[in-house]
Amino acid sequence: MRNASIRSAASSQKDPDAIVRELTQAWAGMSPTAIAFFTGHTRDGAAISAALRRAFPGTPNVGGARPPRPSRWGRARCGGRARR
Repeated sequence: MRNASIRSAASSQKDPDAIVRELTQAWAGMSPTAIAFFTGHTRDGAAISAALRRAFPGTPNVGGARPPRPSRWGRARCGGRARR
């Protein structure tokens, strides 16, 4: 079995290509076998996924975020209970 490790990185960029550039720098020298990522609802998860596929061809990635859904009170709700 090969030596497995988990590495994390974060970015405050908004542009998907800039985000992946930062992640690529943070993961320099790595050859990931899979990438899991999490984004806020203000980021385009599909565009980040596409940029990750370009940067790490052949490496599966999964992640993203769903847009906030309106609550029954008409305010955005991001999981959990809506705040009043």
